[in-house]
Amino acid sequence: MPIDKYKNLANVQMFGRRAVTVTPADADLAEVARAVQVTGVGGGTRLDIMPPGQDTYVTYDPVTVGFMPSLQALRIGPSTTATVVAIYD
Repeated sequence: MPIDKYKNLANVQMFGRRAVTVTPADADLAEVARAVQVTGVGGGTRLDIMPPGQDTYVTYDPVTVGFMPSLQALRIGPSTTATVVAIYD
């Protein structure tokens, strides 16, 4: 299980300082992402996120470039067709 540095934060004031492009997979990210952002929809407009502490995906479809759901991400599901970056400290 990845380390969740944000689980005790009640009020996040900024998203982060580091962004990494995510390859959708049915596996946990290396660490819990503080936020995710859609950066491309050329391959499709679906985004599946599994938040920490949950065992099911939350699906957003359609999404547009710039979309940022208000959930942290433990996993970006394999059915995701949008290009996504995970945002970290």
